[in-house]
Amino acid sequence: MNKDLILEKIGLILNEKKDEVNIKRIPRLDDVELAFGMDNESFVGICVSCKLNGLDAILNEYGNLETFKISKALIMTISEVASNYGGELRSFSNDSVLLLFNDNTDKVVEKAVTAAMIIKYLLVVHEQSLIKRVEDKYYHTLDLGIGIDMGNILAGKIDNDFIWIGRAIDIASLIAKSCKTNDNIGVSKEIYEILTDEVKFDGEINMWKHSILKYNKKNERIYKTIYHTEI
Repeated sequence: MNKDLILEKIGLILNEKKDEVNIKRIPRLDDVELAFGMDNESFVGICVSCKLNGLDAILNEYGNLETFKISKALIMTISEVASNYGGELRSFSNDSVLLLFNDNTDKVVEKAVTAAMIIKYLLVVHEQSLIKRVEDKYYHTLDLGIGIDMGNILAGKIDNDFIWIGRAIDIASLIAKSCKTNDNIGVSKEIYEILTDEVKFDGEINMWKHSILKYNKKNERIYKTIYHTEI
């Protein structure tokens, strides 16, 4: 390990002269543009951040393998639902999953929110849901939080993977962390303003209630719902 070389590389990276490469779809590692020296691509899309709160207690009591089983079931469920609504699973850890949807039209927002409501149904509400099975088997309570926002998203290529960067990524993640118990799903003000009636109203009842999220030392208006969609 060469200290001077590492410090020199830090300077080179921070002083690189480059622009964002804008595309009309979710980036992929085999994109032609990335094969010719570019290391980033940006697109406009919707972020759906899913977080399973409380998994750390199971990890510490039951160990790695049992936690892996829960994580695998979580990721499988979210991926299956998202793929049916045009979403792509692009990042995950043991308790968190990031879904991306291309574009930010009202119809794509409707698909993303519908997917979130079905994910809640399968992970929380159904009598054989993941969370109910975990409670029966491990005697621990888990909480699902889902946050949704939209905006410009940059995919930065590092080695053979992407790091996803953008305000929408941040907001969606923070909303997910704030959503617990019944109001498992939250959306940003920008998402709420273009919700279609199909995912905004139950008859004449607005399914969403406003809340406040602290972000960048400011109060951001967000909206949360207790509703889900059965399949």
